[in-house]
Amino acid sequence: MLPEKSSELDDVISSYLRLRYKPEFLIEPDLGLGVRPDLVLDGDDGKVVVEVANRASAEELAHLALFQRALGENARFVLAAKVVPQNIMDIAERIGMETIVLPQYLTIPHGTKGPQGTLTSEKAWRVSSRLLRERRCSIRHIALSEGVSYGWAHRTVKRLISRGIVVQRGHIVELADANRLLDAVAWERPFDDLRIVEHPSPSKDPFDVAREISSMSFDDDAKVPFTAFTSATLFVGHGTRHDAIYCYANSRPQADGIARDLGTGDGIRVVFHRPDRDVLSQAKDVDGILVTSPSQTLLDLAGFGYQGRDLARRMVERYANL
Repeated sequence: MLPEKSSELDDVISSYLRLRYKPEFLIEPDLGLGVRPDLVLDGDDGKVVVEVANRASAEELAHLALFQRALGENARFVLAAKVVPQNIMDIAERIGMETIVLPQYLTIPHGTKGPQGTLTSEKAWRVSSRLLRERRCSIRHIALSEGVSYGWAHRTVKRLISRGIVVQRGHIVELADANRLLDAVAWERPFDDLRIVEHPSPSKDPFDVAREISSMSFDDDAKVPFTAFTSATLFVGHGTRHDAIYCYANSRPQADGIARDLGTGDGIRVVFHRPDRDVLSQAKDVDGILVTSPSQTLLDLAGFGYQGRDLARRMVERYANL
């Protein structure tokens, strides 16, 4: 949240947006999301919701996505920053948001949106997934259960509160909106960003292919756990038909070696991803297939966005029993 009106910044943004009249600076009500826009401008055709940053990132896009869900199509949504990476521009355009590249001479006031930082780092996700499992508990309980410091758990919970994912009542915190957490994961950690390579297999049965790979001989630190749709289906007993299965491999040479041993054809695609954290220590065999833990599976599945949303919701519903 910008602490006070910055008239120069307001003028520049108004000019870039080609607003007919100089808009009045407004602070938007909370909208029940636990976080507010940086700027809300009164344009000719309705409100213009603006997030401002020195360098645009998925964090600001995630905030705008929350406002977009709350206000629908009755507003414009703008990300204004001195530096806007091309991938951020592309995503913003795809989901109907505008971007503005601000002049370098402008001073961007430090925001007060609340705690910033990722929700999908290894330790932060342990806090988030514990809340998904417990639904309602104390921060101290989370810290003890997940083996993280109280300070770390507290900071992560505050991030969740700032995004409207969690509410706090006294010393108890409670999951308020799991869908917003799934949205945040999709923005912060798109699973496709970890892709190494994909290979077509000879079989069209995804579970047969996964079992064959799981039966191959690997060193303990080079095993290949399956995740996302494959493991989620095994955990909840329900899935949707897909033309690919997803697993972790340590390197491109390892993935290519597995593909050679497996053979190629016009069957199911095997998509290999590099691990960005420990995915093996809690992996287990389910029906002859090595799969990632429920926590890792949900993280990876949520990284598919709406493509994996229905199955991710089923996992959330049953998460406490997995």
